Amino acid sequence: MPLKFKSEARSLRTGRRLPLGALLGVMLAGGAISSAAAQEVSATVGAVMPLSGPAATYGQSFTGVVSIAQGALKAEGIALKVITEDGAADVPASITAYNKLVRIDKVAAIVNAVSPVVLALGPLGERDKVVQINSMAADPLIGKIGPFTFSTMPSYQIEATDAARFAHAKGARKAFIIYQDTAAGKAAADVFRPAFQTLGGTVLGEEGYKAGATDYRAQLTRAMSEKPDWIYLASYAAETGRILAQAQRMGITGKVKLIGNVAASQPETVELGGAGAEGFIHASWPFDPENGSAAMKKFAADYKASNGGATPSVYAATSYDALIVLGRAFKSGAKTAPEIQAFLSKIGKVDGVTGLWHFDERGQVVLKTRFVEIKDGKRVALAD
Repeated sequence: MPLKFKSEARSLRTGRRLPLGALLGVMLAGGAISSAAAQEVSATVGAVMPLSGPAATYGQSFTGVVSIAQGALKAEGIALKVITEDGAADVPASITAYNKLVRIDKVAAIVNAVSPVVLALGPLGERDKVVQINSMAADPLIGKIGPFTFSTMPSYQIEATDAARFAHAKGARKAFIIYQDTAAGKAAADVFRPAFQTLGGTVLGEEGYKAGATDYRAQLTRAMSEKPDWIYLASYAAETGRILAQAQRMGITGKVKLIGNVAASQPETVELGGAGAEGFIHASWPFDPENGSAAMKKFAADYKASNGGATPSVYAATSYDALIVLGRAFKSGAKTAPEIQAFLSKIGKVDGVTGLWHFDERGQVVLKTRFVEIKDGKRVALAD
């Protein structure tokens, strides 16, 4: 599954000169490495993922793409070993995993996920000069960590702002926010609120819930008492699904429109939401496994073949792109973390399975938001 690198180079994050091989890597079109290329390059990267605990489904999105990315890179002359450690979406456990990868396995680059974990590991990577690519977390603060921190998952600054814009364009004037009472949930709410107000909308109120909660009747009751026309959910997929199911049982479905964030892209939203998920709208990224580009469709087919027929989520796509660009960094001649960082900083535009993207001056991916609606249990793209 090749990613296509455009010839445009960006040099905003470092003044370092790239090795000749790295410049070549940026200019390669279609990801094809000629048969005259150098001998196969072997490299190892690490990953700190939630393989257990309440966020394990996100870790599964990562492990589900490792062999696919390795196969694509192998065809280009890159043998990439991936050592994945379970951080369980827990900061202390993730720090232990990070230390093992850096001190024992001696990796120069790590892929990670989950906002509290990324925010905790980021400063360690800056201190140790270890490149880290966040492939799933969206807290806007991630972009402020430092030059060794990159993201293939856009921040809430993009998606929550666009959610406010989309809802307002569809007629929303009075909104209520229900959010997970964590740094990530608050971050999304803190972006949506002013964005909606700037457009002339009114935020009638907000209610948080503890991570892992299963009963949201109090939050839904409070929301409906304020008589909103839209409710914004800043929550993970499983929680979103349960909220939608409870809203349906409470007779709320159909009386108010509910809109959520990219995290709702995971299967649990529909699986747990059941009939309550019908009509639910959430933000997403250009990745579309059914109606997207040829590269997206092939990636989806490869993922299904490797994962028991499961459809890949956007998190699988962002994780795949992260592994591919890391592999390309090693192919360019980079060996150390500063060399990998220099390659990524100047990579230019990438035609990946998540869509056409690039890193901004803070190493954060820039992607266009799209919105989908659940219809008959399937996600249908909506016009802007």
